[in-house]
Amino acid sequence: MEKVIKIEGGHDLNGTVRISGSKNATVALIPACVLGNEPVTIYGVPNISDVQSLIVLLNELGVYVEKRDEETLYIDPTHMENIPMVSKAVSKLRASYYFMGALLGKFGHAEIKMPGGCYLGPRPIDLHLKGFEALGADIQYENGCYILDAKELKGTNIFLDISSVGATINIMMAAVYAKGRTVIENAAREPEIIDIATLLNKMGANANEQKKLLMECVSMLEKYVNRFPAEKGCASFSGEDMKLWKEVYFPKLVQTDILLDGKFFCGTSSGNSGIGTDGYFTGYEFFQFIYRAYKALYELEKASQMR
Repeated sequence: MEKVIKIEGGHDLNGTVRISGSKNATVALIPACVLGNEPVTIYGVPNISDVQSLIVLLNELGVYVEKRDEETLYIDPTHMENIPMVSKAVSKLRASYYFMGALLGKFGHAEIKMPGGCYLGPRPIDLHLKGFEALGADIQYENGCYILDAKELKGTNIFLDISSVGATINIMMAAVYAKGRTVIENAAREPEIIDIATLLNKMGANANEQKKLLMECVSMLEKYVNRFPAEKGCASFSGEDMKLWKEVYFPKLVQTDILLDGKFFCGTSSGNSGIGTDGYFTGYEFFQFIYRAYKALYELEKASQMR
């Protein structure tokens, strides 16, 4: 005999309900914690089996995990090891694929068997893999395991054919260790994406981005050093360098006050020193600016060592 659930309306509702933290955000935040080299504490963790499986995986990697109360996880990756992830816990959990991006970014190598989880129809991870390849990773599939290797990950523009939450998060985690800027187009915009971005920035990703931008800018500037014997003469950025200056380095470094740049200086002697929006500069202006860039790099490096 079939069971019937009868609902009778028309009655006032009252009481208190405790809403747990987001499952989708939590299962991505936990793997992201291994990207750092210091402990991370996550609050509002839901009491679900996926979290228990992730704790098992972290323990297998040598990560210390302490459940401080029903909704708080303390995760310390200080002594973690990058070992192949082939245990049964991987097969139980779809979100285990987030360790691909985290381990590839941090160590340049990841080995993990095909993630499991509930069957909700076909859920391929080809977008994740294409993103890793675009960053410079070599990917092999052997004996049911994905093997990802990269001597160096390089920032690039990545277009997702489908706005995938998992692919967006995985690429974000790998990209924080890539050299240069990574732009994900058609990225997912679900709340868990914001949560991951917030965590990565709190762990220093924003500082890393600033550092990468500064290093790229300095590298571009160094090409012009020999144009100024004894700091005399004038020059301007040309071609792709001019485009980068106007669209990237000036708005992201100068206009955000990461680097100081004097007022636009048109070429005759004055007290001003700066490159300006048109990328035209004297030798004095140039060397003043590159000095500030080196100093800013030193300060960022010093701050990162103190964290």
